[in-house]
Amino acid sequence: MRRIFALLACAALLLTGCSAVTVPAQGEAGPISEVELTSAVTSSVNATTAPMFIEETSMDEEIKTIEPEQEPNTFAELSTATNFLNITTTRADDTTTRPVTINITTTRPVAATTRLTATTTRPAVPAPAGEMRAAWISYFELRQPSGGISEAAFRTKYDALFKQIADFGISTVFLHVFPFSDAIWPSALAPWSHILTGTQGRDPGFDPLRIFCQLADKHNLALHAWFNLLRVTEGSATAWLAQDNRAAPHIASGDGRVRLAGPGWYWNPAVPENHALILGCIREILENYPVAGIHIDDYFYPTTAPEFDAEQFAAYRARGGTKSMADWRREVIDTLVRSIYRTAKGIKPNAIVSISPSGNANKNYNEMYADVALWMREPGYADWIIPQIYFGFEHPLLPFERTARQWAALPRHSGLRLFAGLANYKVGRDDRWAGAARDEWLRSNDIIARQVRDLRTIQGYGGFVFYSANALFGSSLTEIAKQERDNLQLLLN
Repeated sequence: MRRIFALLACAALLLTGCSAVTVPAQGEAGPISEVELTSAVTSSVNATTAPMFIEETSMDEEIKTIEPEQEPNTFAELSTATNFLNITTTRADDTTTRPVTINITTTRPVAATTRLTATTTRPAVPAPAGEMRAAWISYFELRQPSGGISEAAFRTKYDALFKQIADFGISTVFLHVFPFSDAIWPSALAPWSHILTGTQGRDPGFDPLRIFCQLADKHNLALHAWFNLLRVTEGSATAWLAQDNRAAPHIASGDGRVRLAGPGWYWNPAVPENHALILGCIREILENYPVAGIHIDDYFYPTTAPEFDAEQFAAYRARGGTKSMADWRREVIDTLVRSIYRTAKGIKPNAIVSISPSGNANKNYNEMYADVALWMREPGYADWIIPQIYFGFEHPLLPFERTARQWAALPRHSGLRLFAGLANYKVGRDDRWAGAARDEWLRSNDIIARQVRDLRTIQGYGGFVFYSANALFGSSLTEIAKQERDNLQLLLN
């Protein structure tokens, strides 16, 4: 404690006339929890001067250099200023380094606002044996310029990405192969995806999925084929759909097999014939490509509006059905998921069937009619469940740790493995649905790293999946996102 006060006293010299300095530590419990330092400081230090050094002779912790960021020294008359101090500490039993931001709030005018970067180390949580580390590659990352690119250029581009993924310590990729009822392989059932050339139905001149399988083998990555089950379009426009898109005639005829929900068009899952397209495409992939498994995300019922499938529900009731519409819809989705599992296992028994539902269990059950608890509890639906726990630690309704523990507490059958989807895409961005915590991802550069550490301490998790590869390796990452990636890298080495 004496060493902490000495360190913070030096930090306080950065401010002019600090009267009360409160220093909260972030992250899990450790050597530093919370220190309140009250001091009258009468001298000031220019934050852009040479680094400060603090002597430390104790054997259990050595406090090292504190250096200011290389930023312009700006001056302003402010009544309150928050300055960020970053501290590097090292303990004998540490194996990783984690940034910690210490907020120093002053209540008197200061001559300048100062931001210092630094890093503090915490004891590492060892990775469990067989930890699964994965990334989603979404259709956003597969979009090509209008007209597409050559096979050689395509191969070079994604060879570089797969190398980055593998070098980072990731072993598994979930690749978007069926994003809008269209395909990134030459399918007899679905048109070529518009993400490949800008035009749905246009042949790119090569087989992208074949290339991805070859690259996965080259870089020792397990490749899973990711399906959006029901989505046809993101918006209401349909003129861009290919003539051989099987949804197009149903949209044109208004027969109810494809319905508008919100801004987009979706297959109606209550029509059993609609399941055939999905099952057929899964069959094509498993029979022709060496993928490790089939992956589906949270695109189940797109709406709670009763008119979406009122005709089918009325027919169910006419046959003597007694379930409520909500329970009947859950049965519809259960049937589809069970069919996917049965189809996959019938073709390739060792194929992994994985599902990534929303991290909000109530939304799954009551809005998308996905009974994920059932799928975890009973065999025949999924091998892996990957809830999208896309929340920060400060989220007012679904804080990360509590939500992760709630998922881990759900009963599951002996063959099911649980992983967590993590929201790298939020790093350095405003989280507008998080209420008072909407700026959490702007204030911290170690949220994902802390989440990985937490998952390693919660019994039941076997790993994690990052959304998405672009949020880790994209060319336009924010500075905070780069720092988060560096912090995360230390846990994956």
